[in-house]
Amino acid sequence: MIGLQRGTVKLESHHPAWAEEFSQEKRRLEKVFGDLASAIEHIGSTAVPGLPAKPVIDIAVAVNNWDLRKRWREDLAKLGYFEKPDDPKADIRLFFIKGPEECRTHYLKIAPLGSGYVKEVVLFRDRLKEHPELRAKYAELKKELTKEFSRQRAYYTERKNEFIKGVLVGRSSDNI
Repeated sequence: MIGLQRGTVKLESHHPAWAEEFSQEKRRLEKVFGDLASAIEHIGSTAVPGLPAKPVIDIAVAVNNWDLRKRWREDLAKLGYFEKPDDPKADIRLFFIKGPEECRTHYLKIAPLGSGYVKEVVLFRDRLKEHPELRAKYAELKKELTKEFSRQRAYYTERKNEFIKGVLVGRSSDNI
């Protein structure tokens, strides 16, 4: 039910089982981070009921002690995560991937508490949940981009950025 080949884009209708998959993974991550995680959040399209999504569970973690990164890398490797070294947002977060190239299942983004990263991705998720018109426009955009960039994940992601930025700054959905 989850998993996607690296570098590809394929949307599926929302599955309620994605929330349960997140809950199971959250319990595993709580053991790694313990009290150092101020938040472990299900983000991305799989976290928004009614929104088509790539079947990969996106997770954001806000951590209290950024200096323990080395230990987390080791503990996350034991859970099957490996770090993506060429993450374009490496200056504000760590990005880990779970699953082989043929079937990526989870994306894990870790940022220091107070950096604003987790707050921003949660805000985007919540606005899509709260505003059906935004959710519908985003779904349409994703479907159009999937037709054009199904084998070019980086372009697909890049083309969504203007919409995402518009939602985050609270522009009217007519202008997004």
